Amino acid sequence: MDIVFLKNFSLQEKIELTLKGNLFKTQRQAHLLIAILSFLYSLTAVGQIDLDGKWTGTLINETASIYPVQLKLKSKAGIISGEMSTYGPEDFSVVTAIKGKETKGALNFWEDHIISLSDSSLIDEMCFINFKVEHNEELAKEKVINGTYIGYYKDKTPCDSGNFVLKKIAVPKKLVSMLNKRLQSAMDTLNSVYTQDNNDTLSSNEISLVELNNSALELIIWDNGIEDGDSIRVIVADKIHDIELRKKPVSITHIVEPGSMLSIEISALNTGAKAPNTGGIRITKSVGTFDKVMNLNTEEHFKIVVYHK
Repeated sequence: MDIVFLKNFSLQEKIELTLKGNLFKTQRQAHLLIAILSFLYSLTAVGQIDLDGKWTGTLINETASIYPVQLKLKSKAGIISGEMSTYGPEDFSVVTAIKGKETKGALNFWEDHIISLSDSSLIDEMCFINFKVEHNEELAKEKVINGTYIGYYKDKTPCDSGNFVLKKIAVPKKLVSMLNKRLQSAMDTLNSVYTQDNNDTLSSNEISLVELNNSALELIIWDNGIEDGDSIRVIVADKIHDIELRKKPVSITHIVEPGSMLSIEISALNTGAKAPNTGGIRITKSVGTFDKVMNLNTEEHFKIVVYHK
């Protein structure tokens, strides 16, 4: 989550925000927290820390306000990238892109631009945060980073400043190992029941197993014959797509995280002017080529199971 300061918040809204999230503390409490963070920040031992992953923590500004934050960070060759998400009162939400750089002994990353905003009328009220942190060996061992931040409005006018502390969200190695074993077991089961489909035609009740070499699944469907009104239903992750097949391809995308699988069901809603219902199906970024032709009568269906190791 990132921080958004809205100039037009009423006192009542601030009180409601306080009751919901306990974000505003007394001046004395804030000074104590800032003093603790300053002590941690003043430690001189320098060390490296793996930024890749999810982080959660708090920002404490100079007006005694405390804000929870969450980030997804990645660092490669000294370049930092990622995302920050924030949720506020009245269903307010915003996602921003993170950019930055990592040098020996120091980190600097900032909110670069808005990815999505629930209410576009608030865009001029956004306070973009710039984070600065010194590597600390003691904190690095605990997967903690802390430092100072400054916020700026879109016109570069300062809007806030304070201290922050972030803790890395770690996935236990035993859990990762267990999930990998379960995935492999599931893959072995699927492979024993369903072989990789070498047939170019997909017919009723068939199940095809497809391995992806990328998380970004793209399913492309089109009418590979004469357009005669063939319609199909595609269900991906519980989302229903009713499609009338045309020469112009229709693309459906979905993220398949490493270590997970996804079931796609395709059924014929009709057979158009001339039976059967036929069309072309292609999955990009698969291991090997998945370029098929479907051949279905009304209400017949088949499934495609995709997975990403």
